[in-house]
Amino acid sequence: MYFWSTLLHAVSSEPFPPPGMSLPEYWGEEHVWWDGRAAFHGEVVRPACTLAMEDAWQIIDMGETPVRDLQNGFSGPERKFSLRLRNCEFNSQGGNLFSDSRIRVTFDGVRGERRISLIYPVRQKELICR
Repeated sequence: MYFWSTLLHAVSSEPFPPPGMSLPEYWGEEHVWWDGRAAFHGEVVRPACTLAMEDAWQIIDMGETPVRDLQNGFSGPERKFSLRLRNCEFNSQGGNLFSDSRIRVTFDGVRGERRISLIYPVRQKELICR
């Protein structure tokens, strides 16, 4: 109940200070503290890379693998494919690449299967994972 009454009071109360009136005018010059410091905390983030549309839907033929091979710990055949990531913004103001720039690529399968996650160093504007 306290929350709703506080919310109702906040919605129905006048703006502080009233429009067109400065804080010193509202409180009086002697009641305004002019010296101080403000500390702000946050995080600078960059948008994620985008996957090139021609790479978004690929069909990779995995061939046929006997069940006995999978039961014996065989991980299956290896197939190569490419993922082209674009619009990765990792350049510093001087145009150099940041030395710690990395991209994590994660592959998900059907529920219960193993998840694969790879980390690649970024060396160019368009990253090609093979």
